[in-house]
Amino acid sequence: MARQTAVVWAAADTAEALHAQYRAEPVPEVRVRLHVLWRRLGEGPTVAGVYTLLQRLRIRLKTPRPRHTKADPQGPGGLEKGGLAERLAAAGLKAGQGSVWGDERRVGLRGQVGKVGAPRGVAVAQAVQIGWQYLYVAVALDPRTGRLWWTWQQNMKGEARARIWEVWAAEPAIDGGVWDGAGGHTGKGMQAVGAPQVVPPPYAPELNPVARFIRELRRALEGRVYPTLQAKPEALEPILEAWRADPERVKQVCGWRWIRKALKALPADIQVSQA
Repeated sequence: MARQTAVVWAAADTAEALHAQYRAEPVPEVRVRLHVLWRRLGEGPTVAGVYTLLQRLRIRLKTPRPRHTKADPQGPGGLEKGGLAERLAAAGLKAGQGSVWGDERRVGLRGQVGKVGAPRGVAVAQAVQIGWQYLYVAVALDPRTGRLWWTWQQNMKGEARARIWEVWAAEPAIDGGVWDGAGGHTGKGMQAVGAPQVVPPPYAPELNPVARFIRELRRALEGRVYPTLQAKPEALEPILEAWRADPERVKQVCGWRWIRKALKALPADIQVSQA
């Protein structure tokens, strides 16, 4: 296994210690990084010097992705490393069939700020609504074909989710679905629908492409004040229609490589092949 070239800058490092480590380092790429650290530390840190150092080391400030306190600290990499194909196959899904991912989002009058363009040094303020009225939009998409389905509900209790899944499962293009382990997704009503279902690991929204799609909807929706609750879904409908009219865009955003690979790895469906 090749040696990692990352250099950890400990708080106890001094210019002399880094210089000695640099002189003794046999790996050229590591020597370059150590040399930069030694030079910057020896000259004394400045704001410009620190930013230059971060650029040379290809380090950027990143906003961490939220992770539930009960989630696996090592990450739910099982699905990304072949586990998805195994789960889909165990549920009875075949290659070429329609496998959709589903989720829902609460849409209400409790607004959020949205990004806007502004000159440097100019403070920007936005009006934000603080209300407690909500509707729910349920979304399903096929990462392989880019097809999109959605519907609106007053609530997302188990009965409502089961009705939605029953309607979607009757679609010719949907043969099975991937839903998270929320109670409404795993209740008796959902299980009674005659379509295969796969449940991903808990506390792992990053494995659901619908969560990524909903981020795009939120980006287009927030940052504005809506006069009524109904005005918000009315504003979202044309946005959803534009996405449905452009399946290639849906695939670009949600058709992740490891999902496409898993769908291709499924056993062949003789009926689909003959069709």
